[in-house]
Amino acid sequence: MKLSRLISSSCSLICKEIEKYISKENDKLKEELEKAGYLDIAYTLSVAEEIEEKLSKILQGKTDKFILLLNENPNATISEIIDMLPNFNADSSVVNDINLMFKDEFAKSVPKISNTYIQSIDKELELKKMTNRTSDWIESWSEDLSKIMEVTSEEQLSNTLSVALKEGKSVTTVAEELTDSSIVTSAKRARTTAITEMLRANSVSAQEAYIQSPAVSQKRWRHTGARKNNPRSNHVNINGQIVNINEPFELIGADGTAYYPMYPRDTILPPSESVNCHCIHQPIVDKEIIGLSIEEREKLQKNCINDDNKAWKKAQKEQGISEKKKEKNKNNSVDLNYIKSKEFKEKFNGITGNKKVDNRIYSQSKAMLTHRNGTDKEDMCLINSVTGKIEGKQTSSKTDFGVDYNDSLNEAIDNNSEYSLIAVHNHPTNNPPTGSDIISAGGHKYKMGVVVTHDGRVFTYKAGDIPFSENAFAKRVDKYRSSEYNLSESNAILQTLQDFKNTHGIDWSER
Repeated sequence: MKLSRLISSSCSLICKEIEKYISKENDKLKEELEKAGYLDIAYTLSVAEEIEEKLSKILQGKTDKFILLLNENPNATISEIIDMLPNFNADSSVVNDINLMFKDEFAKSVPKISNTYIQSIDKELELKKMTNRTSDWIESWSEDLSKIMEVTSEEQLSNTLSVALKEGKSVTTVAEELTDSSIVTSAKRARTTAITEMLRANSVSAQEAYIQSPAVSQKRWRHTGARKNNPRSNHVNINGQIVNINEPFELIGADGTAYYPMYPRDTILPPSESVNCHCIHQPIVDKEIIGLSIEEREKLQKNCINDDNKAWKKAQKEQGISEKKKEKNKNNSVDLNYIKSKEFKEKFNGITGNKKVDNRIYSQSKAMLTHRNGTDKEDMCLINSVTGKIEGKQTSSKTDFGVDYNDSLNEAIDNNSEYSLIAVHNHPTNNPPTGSDIISAGGHKYKMGVVVTHDGRVFTYKAGDIPFSENAFAKRVDKYRSSEYNLSESNAILQTLQDFKNTHGIDWSER
């Protein structure tokens, strides 16, 4: 009997063994998290089990459809299956299923867990409604998470076929191997995701409770991992950090990047700082407030909710501000002496490793800055990454803070091979590369992009493996610009670039 048939016939047995293992592991995890100070952890893990079961079925369903595609085309080559993959992914998307599933589970569990945290601080208070901030998190993170998981699933299938092509496997062999391994793979991925997301939801619930609790004005980061479990040293270092309830912590990542999470497992953190993190944040309670009458405390609770809703509304309005300023820019002047200096020229040395191309990028950058000095207009040129030849150019854009793609640029894209062109343009705002720059680089399949700012900075950037929307990038920038983080526009973009480097695989640097 083929192994694939044997696995299929014993699926129920495998699932039972997985359930036994999960049950045993859940008991250990529950004990560990309760000792760490998590509240409502039995309920949290029970919801995680529900998510795990539903998510595993969704993920396995997509894999089963792919196996069916392989079985229906046993005589096809792997290259032919690779060509079928885009249409298959479009027809078998699981984004909506995952989005709705997480939205339902979060909407059910976050209020309940939040109420438990509120009553741990003040037994007489209870959650009557959630803040707009947390309601928005349920909606937006469910959507973002579903898209991330969809892309990951597509990449896994693509990688499977790439390995099969490299090793000379047949379509039938790939189908059998996937049948043999997909049950365990889907279950493992579903479990890791379910636990991570419900611990994240637990942190969101705690933050919601602290915002609503009038006796809480500050919070403390607490590292809870045992040293024998190889804890993240940077999470140990942040242990005991105290900040105001509406302000972020400062966490220096393992890669040296500064992150500003509102709580452990905040969605601004990359997976390397979130997955399997068991840290918590705890309230610092003012006992004098607890001594007030219940009527006074309930009134204060309403005030806390209203104040946070106002702050959130203000943050949402701030998100209407574009990454590239629409108002008149007062900082668009260029220091012409500086861009002629040796210091400025040296920023281009080694930018590609090809001296001829480096010099071309430098000369075009200097020309753009000279041409657009004192204006809000942008020029662009497309340079051949091998020869240094200018393949396309736009120096007559009428739009402020953007490039109008003309025939010269479009023909250059059409007439050159993918990932052979380098896009160079100026930023009158003095901002680093933005989300739209990186999306354009990915969409046009540029080898790399170069941004030169009117204050003389030089940036390089490349698109990553995981796509994102311009709105997702802009929302992250605006979050860092809001009163919670209070970063300048330029620094907010830099922080977002670093976040997306970790989560979406983009590459960037300042020369």
